[in-house]
Amino acid sequence: MSESDSSEPIQPVTSSDLDDSSHVYTNIREIEESNSRPIPPTPRPEDVPRRDMMNGWFEYETDVGRTFFYNRETGKSQWIPPRLIRTPAQVKVRF
Repeated sequence: MSESDSSEPIQPVTSSDLDDSSHVYTNIREIEESNSRPIPPTPRPEDVPRRDMMNGWFEYETDVGRTFFYNRETGKSQWIPPRLIRTPAQVKVRF
C-alpha cells in the first residue's frame, strides 16, 4: 500500500511542533574560539595613540604589534575598528 492510499490525512507541521525548548544548540568551536581570544588591553597613561579616530576612539598598538581600539569616553577597548558615526556638527548638508 502506498502513502497516497492511506486513509489518514497528512498533518501539516506547525511552528509549535518545531519549538522544542528542551534542546539547546550551540557551536562549540565558536565558543572555544571566543574564550581563547585575549581581551584587548587598556592603554597605559604613557601610551601614545597611533591615531585619533574621532568620537572618542583612539587606535593603539600592543607590545607585540597588534592593533586595538580604545574609547576614552566609555573606557571600552576592542580589537575590531569601531563604526564611526558622525555627529550633526560633522555632517555637511549638500543641496
